[in-house]
Amino acid sequence: MSPEEAAALVARIKEAFPNEPVPGPDEILNPDVSYIYGEDEESKSTLARRKWTSLTLQEIFHIREWLALLSPRAFTYYAPAWMVCYVLDPDGLDTGLCSILMGLKYGDIGMRTPEQVQVVCDWLTWVYRVRGTRSLEELEPIAKRLGCPYLG
Repeated sequence: MSPEEAAALVARIKEAFPNEPVPGPDEILNPDVSYIYGEDEESKSTLARRKWTSLTLQEIFHIREWLALLSPRAFTYYAPAWMVCYVLDPDGLDTGLCSILMGLKYGDIGMRTPEQVQVVCDWLTWVYRVRGTRSLEELEPIAKRLGCPYLG
């Protein structure tokens, strides 16, 4: 992928997902799973009252495993940060990619506008192009769930 294509996808992600309103501390973790993992104060303090556009790759890398454990509202709000990081530095996001893919595959991803769904579909196509055919089995169920066109 060219730097121009990456920049265009990042711009579309930023346009599709608003900065406001930011989830508060009590809206970060999904109560259905936080009882298993405990209240992760570090993740809550890193994310609470932070605009998703202000998170750095280093911060996301540090809490990369937690995206799938966020409340539906927090997941919808913060997922674009993971998406942008993967576009800009696929290797740097590391296992954070699994976290966002698991959230998209199994989580409650509500609150998505048609524009957001299209951008997520375009991002999934980007992931497919970066990772190659080995990822198609992993990505197709997500694409189908969102109503994305064929990725390959």
